[in-house]
Amino acid sequence: MKPPPPRRVGAHEWAALREAAPSFAPRWEAFRASERFAPTREYTHLAQLAEHVLDKLASGDESEFPALFAAFDQLYRQADNGLEQVLRIGLIEDLLVQAQRRGLDAWLLTRHMGLPGRDAWAEAYVWLRISRWPDASYRHADPPSRMN
Repeated sequence: MKPPPPRRVGAHEWAALREAAPSFAPRWEAFRASERFAPTREYTHLAQLAEHVLDKLASGDESEFPALFAAFDQLYRQADNGLEQVLRIGLIEDLLVQAQRRGLDAWLLTRHMGLPGRDAWAEAYVWLRISRWPDASYRHADPPSRMN
């Protein structure tokens, strides 16, 4: 018997992330009304959230980060491999890449993450460092340590 297809970021998962960051609503609605929006492009949806998170980080407003990363941790903890991949690539890798482009220290976000988020961060960091930053040009030499 063929295994079921991996879960993707469905309405429930997406709602949990959006509700944890209410200030994201105007950006999300504007994106949904734009020509760039496609309902099945979940990586692009998560990239919009990553941009929003980095805008908040740049402004010094981290007030929604505990709830957002708690929602991420909960989803990631319950995810199958397919959903883990979408969450890690779509949000965490995008946070790392966009932060580097913008000159922001995305490392600061890890203080709001639980173990699932830090695990996703470490995996994304290692993959990106190998594939995008082989010269170790990224700010930090090591991914965040695991904490129990």
